[in-house]
Amino acid sequence: MSRGEGTAQADARYRPPPGAAAWAAAPVDRDGWAAGVAGVARLRATAPAWFGWAERRCLLAAAWTAGGADGLYAGDASVVPRLLAGQVSTADLPGGAHAHVLALAGAMAAAGAQPGFPAEAAIARLHALACAPQATHAVDGGADHHLAHGDHKHHPNHARRPDGSWRAHAPVAGLEGAVAAFTAEVASPAVAGLHPLARAGFVLLGLAHIAPFADGNERVGRVLAGAELARAGGLPLVAGPLPLDPPDPAALAAALGAAAAAAVDALERLAAGAGPGGPVPPAGWLAQEGAARAVRARLGGALAAAVRRHAGRPAVGWQDDLGTAAVQGPSATVAAGGATVAEHLVVHAHPLGRDAAVVVEATGAGLELEVAAGEDPGERLDGWLDQVVAALAVRAAAAGGPN
Repeated sequence: MSRGEGTAQADARYRPPPGAAAWAAAPVDRDGWAAGVAGVARLRATAPAWFGWAERRCLLAAAWTAGGADGLYAGDASVVPRLLAGQVSTADLPGGAHAHVLALAGAMAAAGAQPGFPAEAAIARLHALACAPQATHAVDGGADHHLAHGDHKHHPNHARRPDGSWRAHAPVAGLEGAVAAFTAEVASPAVAGLHPLARAGFVLLGLAHIAPFADGNERVGRVLAGAELARAGGLPLVAGPLPLDPPDPAALAAALGAAAAAAVDALERLAAGAGPGGPVPPAGWLAQEGAARAVRARLGGALAAAVRRHAGRPAVGWQDDLGTAAVQGPSATVAAGGATVAEHLVVHAHPLGRDAAVVVEATGAGLELEVAAGEDPGERLDGWLDQVVAALAVRAAAAGGPN
């Protein structure tokens, strides 16, 4: 059989993933889930500083297992407890996994910040984040192809099983309809009313089964499923290989329940073994917290001073003078030519992959300043803010036209 004939056959065999009704009928461990959510709430309330650190460790463990399950590297399960305990840093991960784990953790953090299930365009952005380190993907019967980050597939990506049969995904010709039907069902009351484990399973299995991207579909499904669990009071999805083929809601719901319970149990055992004083985060984590507080405390005043310095300079034709700039907390808003251009500064206390520093980000200008824990940024912060303000002035002039 030629590759073309096989692809056509797989196209014809594709069927949509199980819908909300199948997931509503799938048995889930409700008592186990409720106990896990209660355990998470208890840890968060009794040791908030430690829990913030532990939650980050869970995110990294979830990223590690996601990349391993999707075949990026050998996802050794013995690494998970060491990641959770802080005994392994991302730089120490074997198999060239460092960049992939950081990318996946970043996508998971972005998905978790969403108030609900993201729209189709946002899912594409999550794919771009999660798969950023991956340049190519394997194509059945041919050479590797460039992986278009955040772009839907343009060629069939049916997968061959070991026995030579096809695991059929949505045909390219019907992809947009399949994705639209899936996202519409996710937004429906039927899916919103599912138990969190069933809702996470619906999302994960749906993405992996439709496979809208050339590669990385299970990774994106895990990102979205983990966000569903976290929004419902649980932890990110820390799980090895999951039963996705053939699609079986009951089997997947059971596996997700077991993974959720195991993650909470691992954190509770870490907390219990911390000693009579209770669990505390590592000194480096606390140092980053202190550094972030110190930067936030001076950021508003330093930014206002940078705006004043800019306004006091001789006018430059291609820059706005920022005479109407108003600084509100750690942000500057500029009105020029009837348009409003904003610059927002964000302090990241625990940037992924930088365990000894905090990062100040100017989201509009795309500029970052890294501040080491215990460092007084002093003139470095002022000089950086001058660059941020200058970039803001250029954007304001472009938006408002000639003054």
